[in-house]
Amino acid sequence: MKKIYPIIAISTCNLCDSGIGIIRISLGNKEIIYNTLIKKLFKKKYLFPRLATYSKIYLNNKFVDYGVILYFPSPNSFNGETIIEIQMHGNIEIMNNLLNFCIYKFKFKKATKGEFTKRALMNKKIDIFDLKIIYNIINYKKNNEILNLNFRKDFILLNNIIFNSIIYIENLINFDMEKKDIKIKKITKNIMIKIKNVEKKINFFNINSNVKVAIVGLPNVGKSSIFNKILGYKRSIVSNTKGTTRNYLEDTILINNKKIIIYDTAGITNTSDKIEINSIKQTKNVIKFCDIIILVINELDNKNKNLFIKKYLKKKIIILVINKIDKIKKKKKFSDNLIKISCKKNIGTNNILKKVFYYYNNIIEKKNKIIFETKKIKKYIFLLKKNIKLFLNSKIYLDFLLNEIKFAQKKINKILNIRNKSIIKKIFKTFCIGK
Repeated sequence: MKKIYPIIAISTCNLCDSGIGIIRISLGNKEIIYNTLIKKLFKKKYLFPRLATYSKIYLNNKFVDYGVILYFPSPNSFNGETIIEIQMHGNIEIMNNLLNFCIYKFKFKKATKGEFTKRALMNKKIDIFDLKIIYNIINYKKNNEILNLNFRKDFILLNNIIFNSIIYIENLINFDMEKKDIKIKKITKNIMIKIKNVEKKINFFNINSNVKVAIVGLPNVGKSSIFNKILGYKRSIVSNTKGTTRNYLEDTILINNKKIIIYDTAGITNTSDKIEINSIKQTKNVIKFCDIIILVINELDNKNKNLFIKKYLKKKIIILVINKIDKIKKKKKFSDNLIKISCKKNIGTNNILKKVFYYYNNIIEKKNKIIFETKKIKKYIFLLKKNIKLFLNSKIYLDFLLNEIKFAQKKINKILNIRNKSIIKKIFKTFCIGK
């Protein structure tokens, strides 16, 4: 049997003296010490379960305070373990002495934030939804908006809305009796509006299976020349003048039934010119929806300028290309990952497409998976909207709607591989010690 040590904590504020102080004890699986504990602290042979017992409190056989003792034997307690709660005067010195006495005498451990509740979750006395309701009670704010709980930075907005709607409705049911039915109808309508808005905003609902490639770099490094070479004909204007490309160009190539959409973009640079700033904004937008970035550099360019571009390319597949190698007089060693080309002398340009096709299958596989998962998510969202409409038209009960919301959230969690453990950890960090 796994050893579960006893824990103790001051559940009320321990920064200053107060009218009431609460100390909470959970005995883990060491219930054998229960009789010794109550004998030492209260000079009693037994306590009545789930009844408030008025008692004197002793430390080292010396009377220190009067208090009310609550005893909840396992498994019929909040966390499934034997719990003793001591409600006494909030004298900080006395409470800390009692805490230290139990730690020293009975080998208790001081509870960490949310540890009592964590044990309730481990012992299956509560589930993830109960946990979030407890969180919301602690942080409860009375308003008519869905509470914005950011449990995870990368938690998709849609899933967050579904989760928050469960918590908010259950909070209204349990804690807000004033015009409850009207408020529930109002928040349910609000949920419907927010779900519709999110559907429009989330880009992955419109993912297609084409691989998109952008040619990016500083001005006048030969991006348009590479674009023309890949297409096999002159599509983009080529000039020695910097900033010739103002708007991005788009074209499609098809090789061995593999379709690639390729973009020629304006050069990225620090500028105060309004037209160039607008062109750079377009380039950044193209980068966002492209899968592969062909980053073109020039040996003659300042390396710090290329670092300035790289900050926009996070989480992208980058193919690094050095152009105009015919102008490099000295023999230099370059990295094996660097594709060396000269558009003017027609050297190495074929290697760019070879590298693109090297990544092609993996990208298509990932996109197809996302498309498949998106269809499943849309199915659950459709059912959710349908049930909300039925509820608003008084054709189904609130309990049924809540179950359907929970079902949709659970399924979306599974599809997106969102695990409850990571959410739980973040919740417990917000709890106080003794909860």
